[in-house]
Amino acid sequence: DEYVPIGTSYLTNTRTISLRVKLDTTTFNGQSRNFIYGQYGTSSGQRTTYLEFNTSGLLSAYIPTATTGNNNATIISNAGVFFNADQWYYISVVMTGTRAEMYIDNTLQSNTFNVTNAFTRSGGTFALGALSSSYISLSFTGTMQDVSVWNDARTQSELLADETRIF
Repeated sequence: DEYVPIGTSYLTNTRTISLRVKLDTTTFNGQSRNFIYGQYGTSSGQRTTYLEFNTSGLLSAYIPTATTGNNNATIISNAGVFFNADQWYYISVVMTGTRAEMYIDNTLQSNTFNVTNAFTRSGGTFALGALSSSYISLSFTGTMQDVSVWNDARTQSELLADETRIF
């Protein structure tokens, strides 16, 4: 149940976050949700963004659609994409400033959308492995590696190069 707080000052409209994840279990030990990363404040209107395995076992990315309030849009992994315990997955969320995309093992998920204000709201600390520093009880149950945060919108060919890079 470890998480890494990153802060908020680096978050901008154009961003790519990529990482490898391996779930310990797909039932989350009774947890209803399993958060990979998040920036979520405890005050009303501070929700910004998070990536989670939701209660249905699908991967969901939540992106704000306004500079205030809790309005957001959601990218959900394609129907039929299910995640197994003890298997590595390469996940990327790409924000262009006007569009958000999710890739799983370098496959673009069909649920993409146009969005503004992504990663621009303040409030809450951005955390890897948890919804935020305020909600560590909803931490990620698994292993992460090769976490990358880019200040640009990576292309699919760049994501493939990142995925196959040997460190």
